Amino acid sequence: MTSLGGFLEFYDFVIYALMARYLSDLFFPSHYPYTSLLTTFASFSVGYLARPLGGVIFGHFGDRFGRKPTFVITVLMMALSTALIGCLPTYDQIGLAAPLLLTLLRVFQGFSIGGEIPGAMTYLSETVDQRPGLVMGLLFLALVNGVVFGSLVEAFMLWWLTPAQMSDWGWRVPFWLGGTLGICSYVVRKRFNESRLFLELGERKEQARVPLAQLFSKHKLSILCGTLLIIPVAVSMPLLFLFTPGYLTKLLAYDASQVAITGG
Repeated sequence: MTSLGGFLEFYDFVIYALMARYLSDLFFPSHYPYTSLLTTFASFSVGYLARPLGGVIFGHFGDRFGRKPTFVITVLMMALSTALIGCLPTYDQIGLAAPLLLTLLRVFQGFSIGGEIPGAMTYLSETVDQRPGLVMGLLFLALVNGVVFGSLVEAFMLWWLTPAQMSDWGWRVPFWLGGTLGICSYVVRKRFNESRLFLELGERKEQARVPLAQLFSKHKLSILCGTLLIIPVAVSMPLLFLFTPGYLTKLLAYDASQVAITGG
């Protein structure tokens, strides 16, 4: 169930980019399609900028008050912000407030997923006794499958609706779906048990008062190595699965359904 939450959060996070060609027209209108699409992806990137902050803050509270509360908060925040994106009025309806609200909700999404993935890794490492490497691999497989599921949902919507219907209201459905599934995950996570290691640390009163300070004072090399290892994945995955489909359909006029099925 930990992997399921990550699956849903990654779906919620990337569906924004998969709907970029509709969001660019509705929230960032411009006479130049390049400008419109780039502005849309710029607001998408705001979510990435918020992820480290979410990781730091949720990591701190997770170390201080437990893994379960942060798990519950992150999935609820992601579900609500995703569902609200699907409810937003467009630029033609409320003007400049529309892209501002959209960008704000992207910040909440990035903040949420920044706490979700490190929290899931920490929770699993503290609760699984056998084959931790396999379990971590399954977690990241679930995250990637969230991206694949997003592409399948997009392909189904393009098959089901006409381009005019997608632009009018169909683009909202994937956001509502993500929000609904996120709420279901929230209900399930409320039933989680706290990790054994965290409970043991509390019993021995060995919890750090400022976990972030201890992290940077004792694990500098691990932080550096982890950052360098994740950079290629963090760059290549959005470029291939998220930015390329919007570029192909919006600017090169490739068929949207074919791009969705092939994943760009």
